[in-house]
Amino acid sequence: TTLVPLPLPSTQYADSDSGSDVDESELRRQLLKDKWRQLFDKYDPEGFGEIPWDDFVEVLKTPEFVNEVTPNKRDILVERAQDRKTSAITFQDFVNVMSGKRSRS
Repeated sequence: TTLVPLPLPSTQYADSDSGSDVDESELRRQLLKDKWRQLFDKYDPEGFGEIPWDDFVEVLKTPEFVNEVTPNKRDILVERAQDRKTSAITFQDFVNVMSGKRSRS
């Protein structure tokens, strides 16, 4: 008997499907959120999903944070810390700043 190679799965659908752009951007957004989750979690060891503002102000000065976060984003976070409306920054607020969503809800 002769073995006939099976065709490899086609990736053509990824190029022709207009929905793939949405999927790819969602994937990128999720990967970025995971990156910010890792950074945030280093300073939220209890895993409460928030960091008290006094602690977060110190986090903003750490070399790792300075290297990972652009000066513009750090300025926004400092502004939030100075204009405290809550006792802590939540992970969602942090991600909103990092992704460019500046709503103050």
